[in-house]
Amino acid sequence: MLQKGSSSGYIDDEIICDWCEFLIKKIEPIRGDPSLWALLIIDGHHCHTLNPKALRILNNAHIIAVSIPAHSSAYLQVHDVSIFGPFKRYFNSEMSEYIRLNSPKLKLRELAPIIEDPWYHASTKNIRAGFQKVGLWPLNPSWLEPKSKDLKILTVTSQEEKFYTLCNRALNEMSRHQLLSRLDALDIASDGNHQ
Repeated sequence: MLQKGSSSGYIDDEIICDWCEFLIKKIEPIRGDPSLWALLIIDGHHCHTLNPKALRILNNAHIIAVSIPAHSSAYLQVHDVSIFGPFKRYFNSEMSEYIRLNSPKLKLRELAPIIEDPWYHASTKNIRAGFQKVGLWPLNPSWLEPKSKDLKILTVTSQEEKFYTLCNRALNEMSRHQLLSRLDALDIASDGNHQ
C-alpha cells in the first residue's frame, strides 16, 4: 500500500507520480510481459489528466490512461458501482443497528467490527459483476444509453474541440499560470505571451 500526504490534504502531482510508479510495480507480476500494453481507467481530475510527468511514466511502462467524463464515476467506475455503493448501504444499515442497540457515540475501537461485515458483503461477489454492470467486460457500450440524459456527457468531435474542452475544464480547477505551465510541458504550441 502506498501512503503519502500533501500539505493541502489532496492528491497533488507528486503523489500521483509516486502512485503511478507504485502501480507499475504492482501490475508487473500480473501482466508478465512488460511490452504488453495495459489499460488504466481514471477519473477526470486534473492531477491525473493534465499531469505530463505521470502520463509519461505510464506511457513508458506501456500503460494507456483513459479518463472518464467528469461527474460520471457513479455510473462508470467499477469500484463506485460495485463496491463503494453497496458498502455504503451495508455500512449505513450496520451503523443504524449499532446506534439503535447502543448509543450514537461510537468509540474508534468499535468501528472495525462494524466495517468488517459490510466490507465483506460489498466486495466478495461484486467486483466481477461491476465490470459487467459498467459495460467493460464483456464489452457492452450500449448499456449507458438509457443513462445518457443523467450524465449529460459532452460529445467531443475533433482533437481541437477536445483541447479547448480540456482547457476550459482545467481553467475552472486551476490558475492560468498552472494551466499554461502544464500545456508548455506537453509541448503544445502557444503564442508565447503568457506570464
